[in-house]
Amino acid sequence: HDRALLLLRTLSDNTPDTIYAKDREGRYLLRNAAGLRETGRSFEQEIGRDDSAVFPAEQALTLRAHDERVMAQDRAESFEEILDTVYGLRTFVATKGPLHDDAGRVIGMFGISRDVTEQALAQRRLQDSELRYRLLFEANPQPMWVYERKSLHFLAVNDAAVKHYGYARDAFLAMTIAEIRPPEERERLAPVLASQQDSPSSGFR
Repeated sequence: HDRALLLLRTLSDNTPDTIYAKDREGRYLLRNAAGLRETGRSFEQEIGRDDSAVFPAEQALTLRAHDERVMAQDRAESFEEILDTVYGLRTFVATKGPLHDDAGRVIGMFGISRDVTEQALAQRRLQDSELRYRLLFEANPQPMWVYERKSLHFLAVNDAAVKHYGYARDAFLAMTIAEIRPPEERERLAPVLASQQDSPSSGFR
């Protein structure tokens, strides 16, 4: 058992991901070099201790809940975990699973955590940008819409467009841009619409 952990530690020290193992009580049996760098602690300071000795109380409780979940369900699962490190607050995707003895009993858990802080930040910025666009789109007093160029079906319409044309939103989204145009405009627009490619387009009245 000890030799296996020593071998695993030797192998895991060469990866940038945090690799660790804990017993049923949450005490560390293994923590690789990457994990120790993140906490700024030595191997001796963490082995035999649980997360309450390493992380703030609320974070330690979250980690313990995730660990207990994979042990109780006896299957691997992934979690997003936000932890204090020597580099500041970082976001990790942790894949955790149960450890078994020779009889198949769960005796602890293992985990591999990857720092995804930069990706998470980029995703949040994208979500914020999309939210601002949606708010501006909906708040615009002019009728606005987004439609697919090939089928000409609407993908989104704002409140002003719904009110201006008098259709329910669901009915509006089931129509094409040609169907909301007056008959005299449809013939003039037909060649332009027919030449457009299969990609979203936006417009306003």
